[in-house]
Amino acid sequence: MLRKITQEYYIREFQLGPEDVDDLIQAAESTLRDSVAALSKCIAEDASEQSVREAAHALKGNLMNMGLEPQAEQARLIEAASGDLDEAAPLFEKLRQELGTF
Repeated sequence: MLRKITQEYYIREFQLGPEDVDDLIQAAESTLRDSVAALSKCIAEDASEQSVREAAHALKGNLMNMGLEPQAEQARLIEAASGDLDEAAPLFEKLRQELGTF
């Protein structure tokens, strides 16, 4: 479902044809995977607040660029909670599971 939302967003926002959308989807998926991995690493390694905030901010931007506003809002909440990993980690886990369906 998330993939379909992103496809429709790219078609609507950028007036692209199916082939161009497929290329963008592949690039977006790769970037999304990298962003999720970076934030996951920060949380797993109990990284600094700044590192967690920056990783969550990057993920939020990726999600916004994909037209996934509710998920970007979840990343914003993680970014806001970056100083408290006990709060940020469960928020991230929920988002990570949801993004796994992309």
